[in-house]
Amino acid sequence: MILRPTIASTFIVLALLALGCAQRSASPTSEASSPPLDDGGVTSLRSAASVRQEGARLFEKETFGGNGRTCSTCHRAEEGFSTTPAGAQKRFAADPKDPLFRPADSDDGAGNQYTRLLAHATIRVEIPLKCPNIWLEDDPTAKSVILNRGIPELLNTPALDPMLMSDGRAPDLEQQALAAVHDHVNPTVELNANDLQHVAKYEVTEDFFSSDVLRSFSNGGPVPELPPGKTPAEIRGRRHYLPNRLCGTCHSGPMLNTTSEASILGAGHRFNNTRTGELVPEQIINPFLKWHVIQADRTHRVFQSFADPGRMLITCKREDLTKFKIRSLWNVKHTAPYFHDNSAKTLEDVIAHYKQFFILRKLSVSDQDLADILAYLKLL
Repeated sequence: MILRPTIASTFIVLALLALGCAQRSASPTSEASSPPLDDGGVTSLRSAASVRQEGARLFEKETFGGNGRTCSTCHRAEEGFSTTPAGAQKRFAADPKDPLFRPADSDDGAGNQYTRLLAHATIRVEIPLKCPNIWLEDDPTAKSVILNRGIPELLNTPALDPMLMSDGRAPDLEQQALAAVHDHVNPTVELNANDLQHVAKYEVTEDFFSSDVLRSFSNGGPVPELPPGKTPAEIRGRRHYLPNRLCGTCHSGPMLNTTSEASILGAGHRFNNTRTGELVPEQIINPFLKWHVIQADRTHRVFQSFADPGRMLITCKREDLTKFKIRSLWNVKHTAPYFHDNSAKTLEDVIAHYKQFFILRKLSVSDQDLADILAYLKLL
């Protein structure tokens, strides 16, 4: 089961997932446009409609004095408040100078080419190499590593998922927003907390939920339940999502994003290793690198052929190598592409990956089982 955030934390903190939502523009009128919120997180504006209007303005139009990007540049409502490869390609064809295409997220970080962004809709994420026991084998003095990852979605997340980012590196939404702004927006003005609180209230409005059931759940309503299924494949597929079955061991809880008691990790965990950091074609999205790790028993070991080490770079623990956040399955049919690096473009690609994974784990899963699992995924 996940822990739902408090009302105060929702209103004060839960807005900053949007890329670039932490800065004001440098214009004098922008500096004073947002009325302050009081210490209890209750707006001083007279109506909820006014708060929503101000939050929407900041989200959709405010450039924060930066490179022309707004929150909605990367978090587009018509793409599940994210960006898809098809969307990026359409925008580039219409206007190669669209704010989505800025040097910070180009292939080389200098604006010379956008092949990767167009093909995979990934952005460049710089992860500090802060762990004294972990370093790049081929570049031991490197202070950071650039990894290409998908743009986080905003559907359901601000109100219902307190675990942020695919590797959990952001302890709270404020720090996540600061990193996003500094890395992707090139701001000229530091953040204004009042603006962020207005955006927070906007991001938990009805537009940011994928269903009425989840919207109700966020307000204290009934816990979402697995649908029964209608077709024979869906009915068979549902069995795999029960807490003690194949898919349900990792996709359990109200949001289908925590491990169950049947998992080898135990109940309530948010990260798992399904080999998404290694079972991808080399050089497609992230280069494969060698990592030197000193383990807890002080032994040295060189790990190689990992395109993305995942949570290990955050916790400094070898057991977190290639672990990533377990994703909610609600509305999954509408939130392609998948995995931390957008390497699975369709649900069929997801199933193909898990077929490889199950073989490596020596699990007996038939093609019929996989077809049933896919049918049920498309129902959620």
